Amino acid sequence: MTVASLAVLALVVCVPLLLVADALPSVGERGLMGALMLAVGFGLAIIVAALRPGETARLRRALTPVLPLALLPVVCIIVQLVPVPGLAHPIWASAASALGAPVHASITIDPGATVVALCTWLLALALVTSSAAATINRERAEWTLAALAVATAALAVVVVSHDLSGATFLGELQGQTRAAFDTVSALGVVTTLAYADLVFERYETRHRRGALSTIALIERLSLAVVALLACAFAVGFFRGGVMLVAAVSGAATFALVVVVRRMGGSLWLGGGLAAAGFVVLVMSLAALGGARDAPLAIRFAEVAHSRFDATQRLLADVTATGSGAGTAARVLSAYQDGAARGMPGAPTTAATLAIEFGPAAPWIAILMAAMVAALLIRGALGRGRDSFYSAAAAGSVVTLAIGAFHDASLLGLGPMVLACLVLGLGLAQRLGQHSR
Repeated sequence: MTVASLAVLALVVCVPLLLVADALPSVGERGLMGALMLAVGFGLAIIVAALRPGETARLRRALTPVLPLALLPVVCIIVQLVPVPGLAHPIWASAASALGAPVHASITIDPGATVVALCTWLLALALVTSSAAATINRERAEWTLAALAVATAALAVVVVSHDLSGATFLGELQGQTRAAFDTVSALGVVTTLAYADLVFERYETRHRRGALSTIALIERLSLAVVALLACAFAVGFFRGGVMLVAAVSGAATFALVVVVRRMGGSLWLGGGLAAAGFVVLVMSLAALGGARDAPLAIRFAEVAHSRFDATQRLLADVTATGSGAGTAARVLSAYQDGAARGMPGAPTTAATLAIEFGPAAPWIAILMAAMVAALLIRGALGRGRDSFYSAAAAGSVVTLAIGAFHDASLLGLGPMVLACLVLGLGLAQRLGQHSR
C-alpha cells in the first residue's frame, strides 16, 4: 500500500473520532483542528511529491475549474478582516463611542474567530486536494470508494443499533453529535449505491484484467445492498423529514446520471428527469412544511424553541455583510436568555452563513454547490466507464446542500472531512486517463 493510500485510509478511519470530537468545547476542537491541519499539510506534501508527471497534469486539469469557487470564500473572509470604509459592523461605532477613541473597524466583530474560520476553510481545501491527489490513480480511487462505503455503512449501523437498543451515547435527537451521524448516514446512501454500481460495472467488463467473476459479483453486490439498506434505514426510519429528502435526492441524482449515461447521454432526457426531480423535491419540502412563519434558513430546523426563537430574532437583525465568519455562536448568545446562553451556534448551516456573511450568503452557497454538481455530472456523462465516482460526488453535494437547511452538522470536523474526501474523489475521476 502506497503512502497516498495510507493517508486517505487514515482520514477515513478518523471520521468516527471526529464525529464525537464535534461535541468537545471550542478550545479542544480548535486544538484538534490544528493537529489535523498539520497532518493534512504533511500528507499533502508527501502525496504530491509521489505523483507521476502524467498524474500531476491530470490533477491540475481536474481542479482548475473549481479554483475560482474555492478562493471566493477566502477573499470574502479576508475582506471581513481588514478595515473597509462604510462596511464596518455597527458594533465598532458603539465601541469607539464608549472608549472615546478610534478602534479597528472591520466587518467581523471577532477577528480571532474569523481567522479560525479562514483556517478551517483552508483545511477543507487541503483535504479536497489531498483526496484528489491520492485518488487520481484508478486503483486507489476504487478502494477509496470502497473504504468510504464501509465507513458510512458502519456509522449507519451505529445509529440503528443505538436507537434500537435505547442507548444514549449519541445524545439527544436534536444534538450536534446525532446530527453529524445522521448526515454521514445520508451520505452513505450515495456512497454505497455508488459502490454497488462499481461492482456491477466491474462484472460487465469481465473480459478485462481484474474483472469480477459471477460469484464475486454476487458476494460484493450483496454486501453493497446490505450496506445501502443500513444507511437508508438509519435515515428513513429513525430520522425522516428533511434528511430523508436529502438522502433520496442525492441517490436520485446519482441514479439520474447512471440512467442518462447508459441511454446514450441524451441531454434532453437528463434535463427532463432533472426537472421532474426538482418538482418532486419542492413538493416534498412543501409537504413537510416546517415552521411556515420562519425564514427558510431555519424553517426545517429541529431544535429547542428557545434556540429557534433566538435565531429567528437574530436573522431579522442581520446586516447585509454579516457579523464575520466564525462569529455566529457569539452573536447568537446575545439573543438567548440566561438558561440557553452558551448553547451551540445557529441551528443550521444556512442560518450560520446568513448570520456571518449576510442574508444572500446561503443562496450564493447553493448556487456554488449547483455549479460544482453540474461540473461533476458533466464529467460523469463524458466518461466511458468509472462515471460513478463523479456521480457519487454530485449526489453527495445535493444531499449536503439540502441538509444545510436542517442542521449545522456540515460545519463539524467529521462530516466536513468525509464530504471533502468524497468531493476530491469525484473531482479527480471526472476526467479519464486520456482526457485533454
